[in-house]
Amino acid sequence: MGAFLILIIAGVSVNWICEYMKMKVRLIALFVVGAFAGSSVAVQQELVNLRLNVEVGQVFNFQTYSEVTYKRSSGKNDESSFCRQTSKNQLTVVSRSEDQYELSTWNHDIFYQLANAQEVRGVDSTVVVTQKSNGTLLDLRSDTNGNDEKFKRNPNHFLYPSQPVTVGSRWQKHSPADSLLGTPEMTINYVIADRRMWKGFDVFIIRFSNSKGDETPMPMSGTTYVEVTTGLGVFTEAHFENLTDPSLQVRSTYRMEYVRE
Repeated sequence: MGAFLILIIAGVSVNWICEYMKMKVRLIALFVVGAFAGSSVAVQQELVNLRLNVEVGQVFNFQTYSEVTYKRSSGKNDESSFCRQTSKNQLTVVSRSEDQYELSTWNHDIFYQLANAQEVRGVDSTVVVTQKSNGTLLDLRSDTNGNDEKFKRNPNHFLYPSQPVTVGSRWQKHSPADSLLGTPEMTINYVIADRRMWKGFDVFIIRFSNSKGDETPMPMSGTTYVEVTTGLGVFTEAHFENLTDPSLQVRSTYRMEYVRE
């Protein structure tokens, strides 16, 4: 559970934007990052072995919001548009075996809006993820994507730190360039900015950003609240850009929040 969006930015069109949004919905099961700072009393600092630590049968509900905007410059005429998406996502812990989890996410109540067009309801989908407690992705299945290799790859998948951490701790995740996805080589940098209570959760506030390559820069940054005991991301806000084409500006915002139901 936890991961970032696949950033495949090439040949963008209005139709592509909505397809991009649909891909993001199917990847909710892998998203464990991001949020604005909450408020509360600071929690006593100590070293924590931050890992996914949830039990079979547990169910977690989230709400998500995404928006992609783009602007293409083509001589005299500029073309711009946007696509917004909202959804609800129910994560169920299916199995746990030693250091391995199987997690199923049902994405439902999905709605899209393209520019000023009428809002359209999307198709429900289910994503099943097999991963280790440190975030290493072992398998990814979807009832809508099947065995699509692009869907199974995710250079921004969240990786827990290899050593015990506390406020001020830093770690990195390196991803090589991927010609299939069209993503550049990148390094994602994580730093724990704070630890506090937020809506009843004891959370680490983790800020992240990527070191972008010179040839195909794709800046990404944001903040995540990760619950210390379960390793569960309970609130996320992330921002992405595509700067690979000078004539095309693509910006994306993603927000996720745990809800009690």
